[in-house]
Amino acid sequence: MDQKFIIKLCKDLGCCDACCLRYLGLKNPTAYENVQHFISKLYGESGTETQNTGTGNPPSQGNEAMAEDNSTDQCPEPPPKRIKVSDICVTCLGVLQEENWQQCCDMVKEVLDKKGYECETFACALSAPIAAIVRERLVALKLKNELPAYDDCE
Repeated sequence: MDQKFIIKLCKDLGCCDACCLRYLGLKNPTAYENVQHFISKLYGESGTETQNTGTGNPPSQGNEAMAEDNSTDQCPEPPPKRIKVSDICVTCLGVLQEENWQQCCDMVKEVLDKKGYECETFACALSAPIAAIVRERLVALKLKNELPAYDDCE
């Protein structure tokens, strides 16, 4: 199985480095301790742009035109436009991307401060949305379609 090809396909689809390792089937926890370093070792020096998960496609004008066609004449203001965040992984939704961890920790801290808890320590649990499972399966099917030897049952 061509690991570079799998990484390239995952990157083209918008996956982060950690998800690329997951789709390679790596179960070694040390690989996930420094994901960028491990990916650059696997992919070679030509693939050092690994953290850029955006596909590079500009937003299409067709979607904006469609949004304008769906607006009603009764509303004086158009609805707010949705902004696509290009640096969030399409599979894990940013949960496995280290650059998002500090922002999440700050958000949790802010909520805990507002609630006024007196405990010095706490435990958090993370539940992934069901959409993450569907997204993961879609990427696995795309990999299987492009690379018939790919085994997504690992």
